[in-house]
Amino acid sequence: MPIDTRTMPQRAAIFKLDQFLLWSIFLENAEMDMDLSYTSSPSQQNRSLHPLNVIRSTSQVCTLWRNVLLQSPSLWAQLIDIEALWWSNECWRKEVLSRTGQALLNVKGCVRFYPSHDTWKAKGEYFLSILDEFWPRIRRLRIEVMEVGIRSTEISRKRWHVLHRPAPNLELFHIHFGLNSLSDIFIAEDYQIFSNDAPSLRHFIPTNLNFPLSALCFSRLQTLKLSPSFDVPQILQAFQTMESLRSLSVNLLLVPGQDSYLPFVDLPQLCNIHVSGSTGACMPLLDHITASAGCRIYLETRSGEANILGNLETTHRVLTRYSKSYLKTYNVPSISINIHLSSFTFYTNSISSLNDSTSPDFKFKVDVVPDELPFLLSALTDCDFKSVKSFYIDSHGLPASDPGFLKLFKSLVSIEELELTPDGMDFLLRSDSEFKIFPSLRTIKVAPFIAPTNVDMVLPFLHWRREMGTPIGVFDLELHPLAGFPVNFAFLDEMSGMKVMWKAGQESQSYTCGSGDPEVLNFKYDPLQLMYEIRKL
Repeated sequence: MPIDTRTMPQRAAIFKLDQFLLWSIFLENAEMDMDLSYTSSPSQQNRSLHPLNVIRSTSQVCTLWRNVLLQSPSLWAQLIDIEALWWSNECWRKEVLSRTGQALLNVKGCVRFYPSHDTWKAKGEYFLSILDEFWPRIRRLRIEVMEVGIRSTEISRKRWHVLHRPAPNLELFHIHFGLNSLSDIFIAEDYQIFSNDAPSLRHFIPTNLNFPLSALCFSRLQTLKLSPSFDVPQILQAFQTMESLRSLSVNLLLVPGQDSYLPFVDLPQLCNIHVSGSTGACMPLLDHITASAGCRIYLETRSGEANILGNLETTHRVLTRYSKSYLKTYNVPSISINIHLSSFTFYTNSISSLNDSTSPDFKFKVDVVPDELPFLLSALTDCDFKSVKSFYIDSHGLPASDPGFLKLFKSLVSIEELELTPDGMDFLLRSDSEFKIFPSLRTIKVAPFIAPTNVDMVLPFLHWRREMGTPIGVFDLELHPLAGFPVNFAFLDEMSGMKVMWKAGQESQSYTCGSGDPEVLNFKYDPLQLMYEIRKL
């Protein structure tokens, strides 16, 4: 029962809040996360914190707040979460939908169809009834579908007939069909998705869904995700009508035939590309797209073909064009290069931020044979690295004295910080260069390593830098889990004046070499600290 504000003291702060301010606060509280996270049953506390239950509780605080909420159908309309609605009874579910008035809806749901599971069946039928009744009003829709034991195409088509209807207000469509689902129903000639009538559609993100890519309703898309059912010629052909495309995700591309016609397409607003698949498919696709300046690339390829030499020039050209554009457009503080016998990776972030979900901003990973590595590395030598202050290098495929590396090192004149393992220090020590590598370098951040024996590489590297006239001022161990891999760094004490940094728990510690207490650098195994480090991960 709402509290009657007439019985409250007139000086109560509740009377001093402007109704528009109240509404703005309520709207913020009603913002529903469109991610699907139904892998486990939420606790009672988590249920109470769901935006739908927060707004429900808010509406019961007082008459004023209740009136504001009941006069805000657009607020209730963005809270249609099937899971949250199912926590309550049928009367409340009907009440929530009635409070949406005629406002456009945000709907999400995770449904499972299994003939012998009554709860799943009831929830799935409820979800489909909402789609059927409110389809013209749905603005954002995110669905995860698992169909268990379904073998009838006719049943599946009848179940999802709503996706054949026009969607006049649909802006975002994000659907994930489980691998056992009969998602091929959408490519039948008489089953065109949205009846090719979705004028507001801007974000189309399907998984395991086959559909006709040439549909006219996709011409205004800004976000598109494609599955393995399309080949490169089909994709490029469809892109010719998608000038508004801003974000593209393509997984497991099929290799085009040798005689395939590949048109060049101009996508002036495309600023984000996520591509994975075989080298023979990814490279032609990227090579035939002209994206916006500084377009972000996240690329992971595997060769997949018996002979990848024919892709090398295309790969070099693609890496050159996209990396130069990105580095020219943005101030990139960090770059990393990882070279192994069968792969080459270039990314614009530091090793310390690899676990960041937003990183890397630019990643280019390809399978290569060892003989191709120098040519591929040369694609980076003409890039503008003036803003790059931090560099991580790990090479098990090229020696540091390779001309390709030396030319790249010459262009990295602004590097102030290196992220290295002791093996990485030994790698640079063997560069055999006639010029000062990284003349601005002052800090070493020690990347995590396992074998404590390879610390023998550290001291020769530090002496080498001092002999060049560019001594290391800071030796930073904060990235390394010292509690789990105990190492005695007391030998650093002879590098007088160099500052050593490490972490004990969450606290940063430091020691200036030559100050008389080198034993503090003898890091011993600490099981309690190791457990702390593991819990942080």
